[in-house]
Amino acid sequence: MSRLLTAELKWENERLELQHYMFLLTFNDRLHLSPLPAVMHHVLDAGCGTGDWAIDFGKPGKLSGPVTLC
Repeated sequence: MSRLLTAELKWENERLELQHYMFLLTFNDRLHLSPLPAVMHHVLDAGCGTGDWAIDFGKPGKLSGPVTLC
């Protein structure tokens, strides 16, 4: 992999991480806006980017029980 391509990927990952945190700031640390069912077993993060949303969503305390991130 060329150094230029590596630098571009790093820049894009930083941009995606910033976008994720700007979303959290805008929506008062809410990772979703729609109501969630009482029991959830699976979550799909389509177009994961860096995976920050999936990692934050799967943290203990965010949900009532263990959830599989697809």
